[in-house]
Amino acid sequence: MPETQNSNNKKTVSKHSIFKSRKFKYGSAAIGLTAAFIAVIVAINVMFSALATNFKWYIDMTTEGLYTISDSVHELLDPMNDREDVKVKIIFCTTEDELDSSYYSRLVHQSAKLFEQDFEFIDIEYVDVNAHPGEVSAYRTTLGSTIRTNSVIITNTVSSDYRVFTTDSFYTLDSDTQEPYALNAEYKITTAIIQMTEKNPIAYFTVNHGETTDTSTLWNLLQDAGYDVREIDLLTEDIDYIDAQLIIINGPQYDFTGIEADVNEIKKIDDFLDNVGSLMVFMDASARSKQSFSNLDELLYEWGISYGDSVVYDPSNCINVDGTALISNYTEEGNGATLTKSMRTISNVPRTIVNYTMPIYVTYNNGESASIDQGTRDVSSVLTSSEKAYTCGFDSNETVDTGTFNLMTLSTEQRYIDNEANYNYVLACGTTDFVSDKYIGSSTYGNVDILYSAMKTMGKITVPNGIEFKIFDNNELNISTSEAYAWTVVLSALLPVVTIVTGIVVYIRRRRL
Repeated sequence: MPETQNSNNKKTVSKHSIFKSRKFKYGSAAIGLTAAFIAVIVAINVMFSALATNFKWYIDMTTEGLYTISDSVHELLDPMNDREDVKVKIIFCTTEDELDSSYYSRLVHQSAKLFEQDFEFIDIEYVDVNAHPGEVSAYRTTLGSTIRTNSVIITNTVSSDYRVFTTDSFYTLDSDTQEPYALNAEYKITTAIIQMTEKNPIAYFTVNHGETTDTSTLWNLLQDAGYDVREIDLLTEDIDYIDAQLIIINGPQYDFTGIEADVNEIKKIDDFLDNVGSLMVFMDASARSKQSFSNLDELLYEWGISYGDSVVYDPSNCINVDGTALISNYTEEGNGATLTKSMRTISNVPRTIVNYTMPIYVTYNNGESASIDQGTRDVSSVLTSSEKAYTCGFDSNETVDTGTFNLMTLSTEQRYIDNEANYNYVLACGTTDFVSDKYIGSSTYGNVDILYSAMKTMGKITVPNGIEFKIFDNNELNISTSEAYAWTVVLSALLPVVTIVTGIVVYIRRRRL
C-alpha cells in the first residue's frame, strides 16, 4: 500500500512539474517571443502606413506619376494658399467606399486627395445624393439637370462659382476600345480652380450673319478653357480690345460688311488682329456655293488663307460611305504641327474627323511666309487629307483636282512691339462640322484635342501650360476594394496566425518526442 501511494504521488508531481520543465519553459518563451515579434511588426506596419498617408512618406514609383502633383501645378496654385478669396471645395456626390470600389473612380478620388494634402485652400466633401439630394441641388447647371452619384463638383465657396464634372470626364478614352488610356484629373482640377479665381479673357461669337450659335458643346468648351464667352454684333457693337482675346466665326451664311458700308465689320476684325488678338474661322461649304464672301476672303487672303470652291473626297480614308467624312492626317512640320504634337506622341492616336470640307490653299507667293510691318506671317497646315483624295465642285461629281489637300491651316504672325515678340493667330477650317456637337462632344474623336491645343498655342487662355495627361502603362494591379481588403487580411492577419499555430504544433510535437 505505501508503495502504491508513493507511485501516485510521483505521477502527480510529474504532471505539475511539466510547467516548470526545461522544454516547456524554453518552448513557451520561443512562442511568446515569436508572437510578440509579429505583433510588433504588425503594429509598426499599421503605424507607418497611417503616417505615410498623413505625411506623404512614400515614393511614387508609377511611371505616370499617378500619386504625385506635378511641379507645374504647384507653380500655379501655391500662391493661392495665402489668398483669402480662394477657398475650394471638391464635392464627391457619393460615399468614400463607393468611390474606392472602382479602379477608375478611385484614381480620381486619389487625385483629389493629393490636391487636398498639398494645398491648404482645398478641402474634400462627400455627399450621398441618393440620401441627401437637396444638399447639392444648388449646383445644377440647368433647371432640368440632375446631380448624380458620378458627379464631381468643384466650387470656390468664397465667390460661389462652381464647375460640375463626371468621373468619366477626368479621363481620355481610346478611340478604338473606348477604354481610358490617360488620366487628366490634374489638368481638369487645376483649370477649374484657375477659372474660378482669375479674370477670364473674352471670346466672341459673331452673330447676324446666319452663323451657327446654338452649338452648346463648343460654347461650354470655351468656358471650360477659361473664356468669358459672349456674342457680338459687329454692326452695332464695338470689340473690347483690352479684355477680348479671341473671335470665332462659325458658319456664316452671308458676308461681313467692308469698306463700302457705313459700318466696316472687316476693319473691326482687322483692328482686333492688329491688337494681337486671334481668330478662328469655320466655313460652311453649302453657304459658299450660294453666296460670295469677298470681304471675308480678302481679310483671310492677307493672312495667307484661301478657301477652294470645291469639296474634298477620300473614300479610302473616311468613316462614311460617300467619302466626305475624312480621317485627317496630322502635320509633322511647321507651326501647325504644334497643335498635334501631344496627340502624335501617344500610342493610340485619336482620329480627327473633317466632314464635308473645302480645301484650303496658301496665298503667299513663296508658299510659306510674308513680310509685314515689324514682323512676318507664316502659314502651315494642321490637318491634311491623304494623297488619294480628290475634289469635286459643289454641285458636280466631276473631279477638279487630286492629291493631298490642306483641311485646316494655322497662320501665325510674329510682331515686335517695344522690342518684345508678340504672336497672334488665324485658324481656318473648311467645314463647320469640325466643331459640331457630334465630333467635339465625344472623346472618341480628336477634334476636341485640336481645339484645346489651338487655345494653348494661341496663348490667350488660362489653361495651365505644362500639365500633361498621365498616360497609363497598363501594368497596374487592377483589383477591387474587396480584393484589396482580402489581401490585407491575408498578409497582416492570416500569415501571423499561421505562424503562431505552426509554432504551437512544433512545440507539441517536440514535447511528445
